[in-house]
This record gives sequence, structure tokens and C-alpha cells, in this order.
Amino acid sequence: MVALPEPQVSMMASRSFADVSVPPDGNRANGVLVGPKSLRLAHREAFALGNATLRPALRTVEGPGASAAIEPRVMQVLLALIDAGGDVLTREDLRRLCWPGQTVGDDSVNRAIGEARRAIGVTGAALRIETIPRVGYRLTVDAVGDPHAFGPTDAPVPSPPVEHPAGVPERGGTRLSRRAIGAGLAVLAVAGGGSAMLRPRTDPRLQELIERGRQEVRDELPESDAQGVGFLREAVARAPDSAAAWGLLALAYRGLAENAPPPRVAGAVRDCEAAAARALALDPRDGNALAARALLQPAFGDWAAAEQRLGAALALAPDNSAALNGMVVLTQSVGFNARSAAFAERAVAADPLSPAHQYRLAYKRWIAGRIEEADRTIDRALQLWPRHPSVWFARLLLSACTGRTGQARIQLGEGAQADMIGGVGLAFWTAALPALAGHAPDDVAAFRAVSARAVLLAPIFAVFGIQLAAAMGDLARAFALA
Repeated sequence: MVALPEPQVSMMASRSFADVSVPPDGNRANGVLVGPKSLRLAHREAFALGNATLRPALRTVEGPGASAAIEPRVMQVLLALIDAGGDVLTREDLRRLCWPGQTVGDDSVNRAIGEARRAIGVTGAALRIETIPRVGYRLTVDAVGDPHAFGPTDAPVPSPPVEHPAGVPERGGTRLSRRAIGAGLAVLAVAGGGSAMLRPRTDPRLQELIERGRQEVRDELPESDAQGVGFLREAVARAPDSAAAWGLLALAYRGLAENAPPPRVAGAVRDCEAAAARALALDPRDGNALAARALLQPAFGDWAAAEQRLGAALALAPDNSAALNGMVVLTQSVGFNARSAAFAERAVAADPLSPAHQYRLAYKRWIAGRIEEADRTIDRALQLWPRHPSVWFARLLLSACTGRTGQARIQLGEGAQADMIGGVGLAFWTAALPALAGHAPDDVAAFRAVSARAVLLAPIFAVFGIQLAAAMGDLARAFALA
């Protein structure tokens, strides 16, 4: 991470916020000048932050991966966090600044934070909204791209990218002609008496980008895949002959294709195919490119073909964790529990620091009736990745469905995950736990009513609703939800 700039005066160009005195409808939070006047979008000029460009008047966030339009309130929340200069804003601060004179609950703040995170993820911007448990939120700038602070659009806002021949933008730098490069090499050879050994230097920036991209991709979350695309696009622009960077980029695009809204799926599929083709042209055994290609086509309804594709990838790259993970899901989907567990063990051995491998292994051990091992696996994972949603929910689901609803209630009541689970999620699980504990008809009926409303809001509630209805013996409800 790099520190955000000093608040307000040094952050904002003088013509972006000329009056640095506290305005009549403004105030200070954590010593930072913020308020409704500074959040009036039409009067805020575009500015660069890290590798992103924000255009408040147009309500867009632009990054190396894409451009995203966001709602006015979401942009105001994002600007409030930026104006705080790295300081923490509480939920009350955000309500006061972005909803002045209105009474809004936590759900509104949660939704705005979630949408801001989604925009950051989709665009690949090197920004991160951190949750400070029991306090609030702060925005930080990752040490990727241009780490400079803010400036108006006619000062160094990034110029549009130049298209790379393989469809990936190449950013920055002056391109030398072959003749110029040849002349430079000739000078070096003469200077070395004709015997100079020209050894390629290791590019630490390239290694950092690849590793950051790898870390984002292994999280298997929509926003992390988008962040990974941003890092890895920059990596392939710096090293267009790096098969490793292209293969990881293909895998990140595959994640985007799975989770993107419908209008963007086709583009993500094309980008995945192009990146995989480039990686395999450089290294025909690149495991990530092979896995991305194998996983890009849907498995549902064509299980045998999917198994053949993944098997072919593993034949060339037997330790590729993405292909192994694909086999974990595929074999579990068709009821081969033991095979799925074996692939899960192999995936963890190949990449022990992937949260996705760990929570899936916990599920495998639960399915096999090895509850204590499942507990140990998920508890270790939760210590390492307390903010990973799939890890957190795996712990909750395991407790709730194995007769430990009291432990699940404690987890729900901790408060640190309020922004993750949201008000609807809290109501959903609060209704589910009594029904799981005693299967009393009234409690089951109450859960039915809550889940019927929740499933209309997000697919995850359908997933949990099916699981929980089955666990409480309400199979008719489980099938109805499915």
C-alpha cells in the first residue's frame, strides 16, 4: 500500500475546490474537510488516483481494465472516502455526508460501499475500500500504477491505452525502433570489446504485478478477478513474451466471464481466449492457460466433455490448482464425493495459500462425516482470511447445519461482518437458525416467509435457502427454491 495524500488542500487541485474554508453546509470528520458542498458532483473535476481516473460529473470510474458508471450516491460515498485522505470514516460520517438530512439505515451504506467496491473491481483500479471492524471504512491506494495523488484532467490523467496486437492494452513508455535497438546493442558490444554478455535483468515491478495478479485470481471473487485483470494487463504490457503473465490473465478473464453481467460476458470470453492463445503460443504447457480454456465452456449438461477438457489440461500440468479446482466442483456436481475430495486434497497441496481450496476442502470433510477435521480446516482458513466471504459463510453453514446453532449465532452477532452479510442476510440467517435448531413448524414457516423474499434479491439466498431447507427436512421447499 501507499499512503493517501494529505487531506483536501494537497489532495485536490486548487480549481477543483478553491475555497478551502469550511463551507456553510460542510464539516470536518477526522480533521478532514468533507461535506455536502465538496460532494456536489457537477462541480468536481476529473482527477487521477493511482492507476484510476474518476470523473464525478459523469459518474464514471476508469481503470486499466474497464470503465464503470455508478450511481450518484455511490460516487458521493467514494469521494467522501477519498477526501478523508486515508482516514477512517464511520457509517455515521457517511450518512451525514452523503445523505444529509435523511434517515437511512445500514443497508443503504452497505449497498453503496458494495457498489463502490464492485466498480473498483470491474475497472481494475488499484484502490481498496477497507473495512475497519467496529469502526468504519477507509480508502487506500495500492502501490500499483501511478502512485501520484490528484490532479485535474488537463494535468496528468492517464491517456487512452494503445491496443496491443493480442487485444491487451500496452501502457506507457516510448517504443524504440528495431534500428535504434540494434544501434544500442552495437555500442554496448564495442564498449565491451566485442565480448560483452548481455544478460536480461529481472524486472521487480513485473514480478510484483504477476504475484499481485496471482493473489487476486486465487481468491475466486468477482471483484478480485477484476483487480487481477488490471495487474496482469499491466504485466503483459511490460513483458509481452511472458507466458506466465498471459496464462494468469486468461484465468482472470475466465473468472470475469463467469461472474460478469450479461452484456459483458462475450467480451470477457473473447479476452480469455485471446490471452490463453498468446500464453500457449509462448508455452504450450502453461497450466493456467490450459485450465482457463477448459473451464471457459460450461460443464452443466455436458459433464463428460468437461471432464475430458480438464483431464487434458491436467495431463500437461498435473499440479495446476485451477484445473484441480475445476475437477473438485465437477466431480461433486455429479455425486462422486470421494473423487471430489481427492482432487480437493491435491488442490490444497498445489496451492496451500488459496482460500478457495481451503473452504472447499472443509466442505469435502463435512460431506464425508469428518466434522472435527472440517472444523480444523475452516477455523485455520478463517484465521488467515477472516474477510473472505466464502470462508466466512462456510464456517457459518458448517456450524448451523451440524447442531451448533448457538455458535452460529455468536458468529452472526460479532458485528465485524455486518457490511458483508447486510441487513437482509442478517434477517435471513436469524430466521434460519431457530428453524434449524428445533425444526418447529412455526420457525420453519417463518424461515419460509423470509427466504421467499430474500431469494428475489440475490442468487446466494437461493443457494443457502436450498441447503438450509434440506437440512431442516423441508425438502418440498428446497425443490421449490431450486
